[in-house]
Amino acid sequence: MQRRIIFSVTALAVTLMASACGRENPTSPTATISPSAPSFSRGKPVQPTRVVPLELDKGHNTQLTASATIGVLGGTLSLPATGLVVIVPPLAVNKPTLFKVTAVVGTAVAYEFSPAGTQFTIPLVATQSLATTKAKHGGSVDPLLIFVGYFPNPTDSTTVTELNDVALNLGGQTVVFPIWHFSGYIFASGRK
Repeated sequence: MQRRIIFSVTALAVTLMASACGRENPTSPTATISPSAPSFSRGKPVQPTRVVPLELDKGHNTQLTASATIGVLGGTLSLPATGLVVIVPPLAVNKPTLFKVTAVVGTAVAYEFSPAGTQFTIPLVATQSLATTKAKHGGSVDPLLIFVGYFPNPTDSTTVTELNDVALNLGGQTVVFPIWHFSGYIFASGRK
């Protein structure tokens, strides 16, 4: 029964996305997807790799945290100060769950999520605004270089063991990527 519901919700989401993609609206921004991000597949495991973090224009020296209890109907978690919004789709969890996101202190666009180790059969969708980062319009970082890395060690957010593709919307100045499991993610613009 649960698989039938998941299949129905997934089929409905795909149908809605396909119909939305077919519409022409000359006033809306054109979504540009970087060449390395053709789909939202699961992250690619890699040997521990050091990355160059995408940086905020202004860092923060205190922890910024948001939390919400989200159930089977889904919900949203956001950190407006850093421009992060995470959508938890329906059926991503099977009971009310306390979700928490903490921005890593400093200038790196990096986040720790909990409950750590949680895996999702339906990915969460994270959207990061570029408006307050070095990848904004006219910034020093080319937004086409951005990718997301998973860091397993909270004391070293620039060493990643998984690389994730992103979808880039240049007009809206956002980067979107799927979250299949929790702990830490960092937005990066290159490898060291």
